[in-house]
Amino acid sequence: MGAAIEDGAAAAAAAACGAPAAAAELFEVAARLEPDPERAATRRLAAAQWHGAAGNGRRATALLRELTESLPPGPLRARALVLRGDGGLEKTLDRLRQSRRRARTGRRAPVPCFRGA
Repeated sequence: MGAAIEDGAAAAAAAACGAPAAAAELFEVAARLEPDPERAATRRLAAAQWHGAAGNGRRATALLRELTESLPPGPLRARALVLRGDGGLEKTLDRLRQSRRRARTGRRAPVPCFRGA
């Protein structure tokens, strides 16, 4: 369990330093090493969020799909379902990338609409 705690701390440090891809990978390692299933799921959820922040929507969506299919009903599963969303994280990230490209070219980009629950 000590290694899992250290990897969790390393993941948090990477996130704090603005390294989302490193944070995502470290949270995945910490989840694999964590013996407690709930804590492991929490770390996999964090990994999905950081993969999304790093622009790796496919991996984020895959992790969220795994979580929503494997977790029992409860707060963690609900968070994964919210993050997964109707169109998926990848679709949302694609919309954001498209808007960013349009902004760089000087063309007016539509603002993505995010609906809160």
